Amino acid sequence: MMRSALSAAAALLVSAPAWAQVPVVVTNPNTSPVPASIVNVPSVRVANMPSVNVANIPSVNINNVPSVFVANQPSQGLFYNDVFFVSGVSFVSPPGRVVPAGMRRTITTVSAQWTCPSGHRASLLLHSDGGSIFLPGIFSYTNGGTDQYVVTLNLNAPQRENGAFQALLSTDGAACQGEIDVLGLDLPLQ
Repeated sequence: MMRSALSAAAALLVSAPAWAQVPVVVTNPNTSPVPASIVNVPSVRVANMPSVNVANIPSVNINNVPSVFVANQPSQGLFYNDVFFVSGVSFVSPPGRVVPAGMRRTITTVSAQWTCPSGHRASLLLHSDGGSIFLPGIFSYTNGGTDQYVVTLNLNAPQRENGAFQALLSTDGAACQGEIDVLGLDLPLQ
C-alpha cells in the first residue's frame, strides 16, 4: 500500500507541469471584478502624443461654503520715500516726512552714496526717536581725487507714529557730500 501511495504522488508530481500551463479564464460582471495585483510594470514612454480635447465638462457648484477670516493681514499701505542730502564736515539734515497720525511706517530699503576727498572717510546714519540706522559704506572707486562710497540695505525697520528720520554726516575733518534714499510703507495702526 505504501508503494501505491508513492506511485500516485510521483504521478501527480510528474504531471503537475502539464496541468499548470492550462489557461484559466474567469468571467465576472463589472459589478464584481476579480482583484488583481500587477508587479514589475515596465515604464512607458509616449512620443509625439497629440493634445487631448475634453469637451462638455459639467460645471461644479459648491454650496454653503463658510466665510474665511484671516486676522492681522496688512492693508495695502501708502508708499513712503524720503531723500536726504548731506554735505560738510559735520551735518544734520532737516527732518524728513513725519509718520502720519494713526499710521506706522516700515522702512524696507535704504540706499546711499557719498564722496570724500581721496584718503578721507565719513560715516552716515539715519536717526529718529525710535533709533538709528548706521550705513556701512563700501568703497566703490576713486575719480579725480574723490573717493566714492555706496550702500544698499534691505530692512524691515519700524518707525513710530509722528516720528521722522534725520540724516547725520560725520567726517574725519574733510568736507564730504552725499545722498540717502529711504523707501517704505505707511500702514494703518491696528
